[in-house]
Order: sequence, then structure tokens, then C-alpha cells
Amino acid sequence: MSFYVEVPPLIVGFDTETTGLDTNEDEIISYGFAVFRDGQYSPEESGRFFALTDRPIHPRALEVHGLTLEEILSRTSAWGGPYSPAEGVAKAIRLLQDFRNERARIVGAFPKFDFDMLGSMALRYGEYRFDWSSRINADFKIPDDEYHQLAMSRHQSLLMDADEHIRNATNRVEAQTSMRTQWRSSLKPLRWPEIIDVCAFDRNHWPDVSRRRSLSALCDFYGVQPGGHDSLGDARAAVEVWLQQIKTHQRQSEPAFLHEDL
Repeated sequence: MSFYVEVPPLIVGFDTETTGLDTNEDEIISYGFAVFRDGQYSPEESGRFFALTDRPIHPRALEVHGLTLEEILSRTSAWGGPYSPAEGVAKAIRLLQDFRNERARIVGAFPKFDFDMLGSMALRYGEYRFDWSSRINADFKIPDDEYHQLAMSRHQSLLMDADEHIRNATNRVEAQTSMRTQWRSSLKPLRWPEIIDVCAFDRNHWPDVSRRRSLSALCDFYGVQPGGHDSLGDARAAVEVWLQQIKTHQRQSEPAFLHEDL
């Protein structure tokens, strides 16, 4: 079966800032959620919140996000806080579960780290298991071989009918719309994984481009505003990169008549 790639109706970018990289010892100090509905950013539904901790912030982590414990203490947001570590992780998990109930797709850059950290803190403070790292399919790839073969065969058959389409259509736009409808009706919508890693997505589809392996590099390549190592900013940037990745893949895989004037 070949697939038509559709943007999920609800996408949630998720990112955290932490005291360091040790998921067993370090803690999350900032959580960011960027909500996109029908491919459009929804600022009124998006936000971030902060959590206090007694763990020291590693100097390398401080260089990245610039958050000191004193600064976190003064941070407030529409989502409340700053919270205790236990309150912060409980709130984040509750929000993620609510979005999952809405059939959202969660998007991030190396999200396994964020979910490993959440899982560790859930055990540390709530004494319950939260294992969403297992939901990340780092090897996910749109099955484009069969997709591309069908594209070419459908392309040829539709081009044979192009002259008649144009003769019977009011204008060329109507002809192209008719051909697009025929093409897409032959495909099945793709079912996305629950959690998307944009860095793995890029590597799996364009393995020869080794320089695009970080969120900042992907932002630069796809023309997306970088998140600035801010949890909400990086969460939004990850989704915007993914939308560009989908668009790029479609243009490379679909017949030209879906994108060009007849």
C-alpha cells in the first residue's frame, strides 16, 4: 500500500531545559509545549513553565540555556509556577497525556533525552512508571520506494488524459485540480508514530547530509527561526522544521503535476 502524507491535525512540540545530562541525577527546570493545529501555531494554547530544584546546574548546561536557580525563582508564566520538581513533572505528564487523548503527535529534537528525564523523575518523586521513550521510533521512514513507483505509473496514465482534461475543463487550474484529486484518491493516508524525532527523521530520509544533525543546523537549513535554547522556542522550532521536512519529502516524491501548472 502506498501513502499520501498528510499533516496531523494536532501537533505538539515538546522540549525541556535541565540541570545537566545525567538522567539519573539531573532534573528538568523548564518545560515547553508548542501547539499546532492544522499546521498553524496556536500561541494561546502554547506555553512553558519552570521548576525549582536543589540540584546544582552544570556549567555546560548553564552555557546552553542561561537559566540560574535565582532566575528560575523569579520566573512566572500563564501556566503558573515556578513549581517544585514533583509538581513540575506531574504537570508535564498530565499535559502530555491530555494531548495524547486528543490524538496529538508529539515532536521534538532528540526527544528520548526529554522522556528519559521525565521517566526518571516520575520514579524519583511520584514512584510511578512513565515510559514514553519506548514510543519513539528512531528508525521511522516514510515508505517512499513503492510510493515513488506508484507516483510514476499514475503520472504517466494521468498525463495521457491531460489533453482531454484541459479540453473539458473551464481552465488549467480546474484541470490540475481534477488530476490531483485522481492521484490522491489512489493513496492511503500515512499513520504517523506518536512521537517524532526531527533529527532522526532527517537522517532517515536524507542520510547523505551528515551536517544536518542538530536542531540549530536543521533550523538553518530549512529557514526556521531558531528556538534559542528556550524550551518553548525549541519546541516550536522542532515542529516548524518537521513541517518543512514533510513538505520537502512530498515535493521530492510526488509527480511534478501536483505542484506545477499544466
